[in-house]
Amino acid sequence: MRQTCNSDGGVGSTENVQARGITLLSIFVDTPTAEPNPETKLLADFKTDTHLRKVYLAGREYLNKEGQTSVSPLIGKIMQQICTDPTLCPEYPSSFGLPEFTRRATELVLGRDCHAIVENRVLGVQTVGCTGAVRLGAELLKHWYNVSGVWCGPVYLSSPCDDSLAGIFEAAGIQDVRRYRYWDTEQRGVGVQKMMEDLEMAPEQSVIVLSASAHCPTGSDLSQKHWRLLTQLMVRCRFFPFFLLPAQGLCHGDFQQDAWPVRLCASLGMELLCAQSFSHSFGLYGERVGHLLCVLKQSSTLLAVQSQAEKQVRALWSRPSVRGARVVATVLSNPAHHVEWQEGVKSMVERGILVRERLREKLRLLGCPGSWDHLIQQGGLYCCTGLNGTSCPFSSSVMEGSGSGLTVELASPGPCVAGMEGNISGQVFEAALQNSSSSKRSPQFVGVELLKSFKLLIIPCYILVVLIGVFGNYLLLYVICHTRKMHNITNFFIGNLAFSDMLMCATCVPFTLAYAFNPRGWVFGRFMCYLVYLIQPVTVYVSVFTLTAIGVDR
Repeated sequence: MRQTCNSDGGVGSTENVQARGITLLSIFVDTPTAEPNPETKLLADFKTDTHLRKVYLAGREYLNKEGQTSVSPLIGKIMQQICTDPTLCPEYPSSFGLPEFTRRATELVLGRDCHAIVENRVLGVQTVGCTGAVRLGAELLKHWYNVSGVWCGPVYLSSPCDDSLAGIFEAAGIQDVRRYRYWDTEQRGVGVQKMMEDLEMAPEQSVIVLSASAHCPTGSDLSQKHWRLLTQLMVRCRFFPFFLLPAQGLCHGDFQQDAWPVRLCASLGMELLCAQSFSHSFGLYGERVGHLLCVLKQSSTLLAVQSQAEKQVRALWSRPSVRGARVVATVLSNPAHHVEWQEGVKSMVERGILVRERLREKLRLLGCPGSWDHLIQQGGLYCCTGLNGTSCPFSSSVMEGSGSGLTVELASPGPCVAGMEGNISGQVFEAALQNSSSSKRSPQFVGVELLKSFKLLIIPCYILVVLIGVFGNYLLLYVICHTRKMHNITNFFIGNLAFSDMLMCATCVPFTLAYAFNPRGWVFGRFMCYLVYLIQPVTVYVSVFTLTAIGVDR
C-alpha cells in the first residue's frame, strides 16, 4: 500500500487521502496554454539564434550606439545622490505617489499657466509605467464615466496600435473595443480622411484613444490643422479623449510641441485623460515611472474622482515605487538639471533623425522601388517603413549556408529607430534589404551594384582624377593670375571654370565617393552634408554659365 504524508506530518495511505475528498491532481490541470505574445516569441527566437550577424529591431527601448540601454550622466549622478541621501526615509508613499512628482509631471504636459491647474480641476496619479496609467484610466471610465447611462463602451483604438492596449481595456471590463483607421499604407502616412470617417460613425460619448505625439508603431502624427479638426469633431459628438504620451520630447525635441494636442483640448474646456511615461526620456525602464493625468470640468468633482482613483490604486498596486519618481521630480524641479536633461533629449532626437535619413538613403541606394521620404517625416522612437513580411522575406536564404535565419521584425510594432544603428551593421542591413528588393529592383540600379564590385579599381582612379584636377586647375589659375597678357575676358571665364572644377574635385568628389561605397552611408556630419549638397549644383551651374559665356564671347 502506498504511503502519503498527512496534514499533521504523519503518514497515511493514498486511499485514506482520496477518502477524505482530496484529489492528487492540481486544480490547474485543465488550464490551457495561452498563445505566446508575438514579441516575446520573437525575442526568444532571436536569443536562440546562433548567427553572429543576427538582427533584432523589435525592441521598445532607446538604445545607444552599442545597442544597449543606458542612462545619461545626469540621471546616473542623481540616482547615486538619492541612494546615499541619509535624509530620505524608506517609507511607503501615498497611493497617489510623490506629490512633487505628480505636480511636475502635470506641469510638463499642461504648462504652469494652464487654467485647469489654476482652477484646481486637475488630478495627477503616479502609476506603474504607462501601462498602469492606461489601466487606471480604464478602471475610472468603467466605473464612473456616465454612471447614469451604465456606460460600457465603446473605446476606439487606432489601427495599428500597441498590441497590449485592447487587452488592458478588456481586463478592466470594457469589452466593446473598436478600431479606427489611422495608417494609410498607400500614402505611407496618416489617413486623415479615413480616420475622420470612422470617428464620424462612432456613437456619442465614445472614448477615443489618441497618441499625442510619436505614435506607436508608425511614428506618424497629425498636423496641428488636423488636430483642430479632430477636436471640433470630439466636441460636437461629445467624445472623451484618452491621450497617450509615453515619450514626451522625443518626437520633436520640444516638450511643449509634443504635448500640444493635450493642451489644445484642455484650453477648450474638454475633460480628458492622459497616460504618461518617463521610461524613454529618462532611461528609467526598470523603474516603471508612469503618471495618469485627469482634467475635469469642475473643481467640485475633484475630491470625488480623487477618492475613487485612490480606491482603484489600492486594488491594483496599492503604492507605487519611489526611486524613479524621485529622480524625475529632482530633474524637473531644478532649473539647471531641467535644461541639461532637455539638451540630452534633443540629442536623442537628432540622432533619431540622422538614423532615419541614413535608412532612407540606404533604401534609395539599394534600388528599393518607390519613395521613402515618409521615413524622415515620422518622429519618435518607432517608424513604419512600409516593408512587411511579403516584401521582406527574411529567412535562412538571406544568409545562405549560415545554418540559421536572420531574425528581424519590421511590421508590428514598428522597428525602434535607435536600434537600427546600435543593433545592426551596414553589411547585414544591406544584405537583408537587397534580398527583400531583388525581385523589384529598378534596372538602372543593377549597374551601380555591379560597379561596387570594382571598388578597388575605381577608388584609385578617382583619386588620380582628383589630384590631376586640383593640381592642373591650380596651375591654370596661377598662370592666368601672374601673366599680364592673359588678363582678358576669355581667360576670366576660363579662370572661373577652373576654380569651379577645382572646388568640385576637392569637396564633392571625395565625399560623394566615400558615401557611395561606405555601407554605413553618410558619416561626415550634417554640416558637411549641407555643404556638399550646396557646392555640387553651384559648381555645375558655374561651369554651364561659364562655357555659355565663352561661346558667346567667341
